[in-house]
Amino acid sequence: MVTAFVLTTAGVDFRAAQQVPISPGSGLTEIYRHGGDTVGDDPFIPRPPAGTAAVAMPNTTPGGPTSGRSFQGREPGFYGGVPNEPVGGRAATIAHFDADRTAAEAAVEALNSDDRLRWRDGERLSVDTLGTYLAELTPVVLRVDVRVTNHLLRAGRAVSQQAVLESGTVVLVDVFGVPRLRGISGTPLTRPQVVADRQVGFTGDEWAGFDPGRVFEVRPADEALTVLVLFDFTTDSTFQRPCGTTGDRDVVGNEPEPSVLPNSTITSAAPIPPPTAEPSREVDVSGVWILASEHSGVEGTLTREGDGFRYYTPDTSDHIGWNCYLGGLPGQTATMDCTSSVGGDTYPWSATGPITEIQWNGRTKLRFDGTTTSPPTGATRMTLTPQ
Repeated sequence: MVTAFVLTTAGVDFRAAQQVPISPGSGLTEIYRHGGDTVGDDPFIPRPPAGTAAVAMPNTTPGGPTSGRSFQGREPGFYGGVPNEPVGGRAATIAHFDADRTAAEAAVEALNSDDRLRWRDGERLSVDTLGTYLAELTPVVLRVDVRVTNHLLRAGRAVSQQAVLESGTVVLVDVFGVPRLRGISGTPLTRPQVVADRQVGFTGDEWAGFDPGRVFEVRPADEALTVLVLFDFTTDSTFQRPCGTTGDRDVVGNEPEPSVLPNSTITSAAPIPPPTAEPSREVDVSGVWILASEHSGVEGTLTREGDGFRYYTPDTSDHIGWNCYLGGLPGQTATMDCTSSVGGDTYPWSATGPITEIQWNGRTKLRFDGTTTSPPTGATRMTLTPQ
């Protein structure tokens, strides 16, 4: 890929000489919005099981940039529910997969495609173990819009689809707090594909208050959980749901209070907790890395340096040079300080934002989402991602 950055008096104008599309044709990756009460196309279960209807959620007001952030599924109050009210249709879902081997094989294929899949009996599933796996899932209600890879059942095979699930959707989560099944359709859910914002087009259902900047990914807990602390929609407090139960053995009282999501105006007494940093594993910095604005990007290399990372691309006839230091690790908010060079002249530039750990082709890498202010053009969003 050959790209060019054009430096202007108003700041840095990232104009691409050429851009490489992620998907054929349009150059955009379509992300399908699935409303909480919408079955959608090609479900794994032809009729919604009882107890899978969406829950009406209070309106939220975005309170600042949160794109690229993620939650651990163990966060108290991240998911919701109503105490002692069985939901999720898990028994009907298990019965359906027991009776429909084609659907079961496709579900196993979809779930095994996620390299983060773990359960109490290992890291892989088979048709014979699918029912046991489903029986350890726990039904909960999403309190925020969540990014996933959704899987459709077409011609007997699982077909992946990048998706956003609406808050209020009933999902079944595994013992690490990760959504694994959409209740109303029985569709398997896996880790979302990492896509640069400039290469995204949303389609599908629409709902009031949808904001691409307030869509979150769910990270697995470090260890298997025995209980989930859920937000109680009837009392604005919290309660415990033992993992593997469906709402018939909930425990009310003596739960830890959820923490507060900064810059959020959730209209409830128990705000959604903030994402938490996790100890960073060794980040693989090999390969080509892309520094990009909303419109274009340039290729470079990434190396470890001190407590952060060094991004570098030389000044050539095709593009200006960049020498940047990102002073932080995944799970932290950091500033990337850069010097751009063209024709012997240099220009300072910096952006601040979260560093997120991602899995990229089976390797642990990072993504940086920063915002820089360059008067008079205002805030500009910059990203650093692997190619």
